[in-house]
Amino acid sequence: MNLTKLHIKENLNKSSFIIFAIIGLIITFLARGMEVTAPGVNTSGDIGKYGIQWTIITLISSLAAVTLSTGSFKKYLASDLPDILRVHGLNLQKQISQIFKADVFISMVMAVLLLIGMFINIIVERPQISLLGFLIAILIYLLTIFVVNVIMGILNLIFNPAAGSLFGIFFVIVGVLRGLLTFILEMQGGLIAEVMIKILYIFPPIDDFGKIARDLFLGEFTNIRLLGQCLLYVWILIGLYYLVKKWKVGNEK
Repeated sequence: MNLTKLHIKENLNKSSFIIFAIIGLIITFLARGMEVTAPGVNTSGDIGKYGIQWTIITLISSLAAVTLSTGSFKKYLASDLPDILRVHGLNLQKQISQIFKADVFISMVMAVLLLIGMFINIIVERPQISLLGFLIAILIYLLTIFVVNVIMGILNLIFNPAAGSLFGIFFVIVGVLRGLLTFILEMQGGLIAEVMIKILYIFPPIDDFGKIARDLFLGEFTNIRLLGQCLLYVWILIGLYYLVKKWKVGNEK
């Protein structure tokens, strides 16, 4: 019995496809009419238009990943399937891993659907971008969603669905605003501000992933160090997830 496929089948439906595709089209339509301004910087061209789209799409897909994976472990453990599958040789850790894989797959499918509007916009307007840069930007974008799923995997193992969802939303919002919050704290200065900046490193670098994806998309990526820091965060987070899973799953049933 493939638990991953079963979980995907139960949680992925046609209406979800339609809804997320429509949202992606709406985001593109709104972004085309937006103009971002900054002191001394012209951001009304591709960098502003597509930068806005990447930011909004990343935020919505991250929040969607939180919603789609909220309480998935607890719901599964409350059913009869864990005991049935253990009798057939599939231990609980492997079962949880398969549920997690299904959550990641569903979240990424929805994330790709949100890009439909951008795909259409690119075909119509033909901005000066490279295909390779665009494809790598999509991979970075999906990596962001994967990070949110790992965070939700940890929260689902520790907390009940309501608390896990609230913490997940909080982590996503702070992650999106992390760059701005860091800038504000740096401007304030002082010991407390320095401590708060260090605390912000706990939260996912969603804003940094967004910058990397945007720069790759526009062919302007140069910050290898930032990419390395983000990838290090991912590896640490994955390690934490496996530690929490080993600790918590051993106490379940």
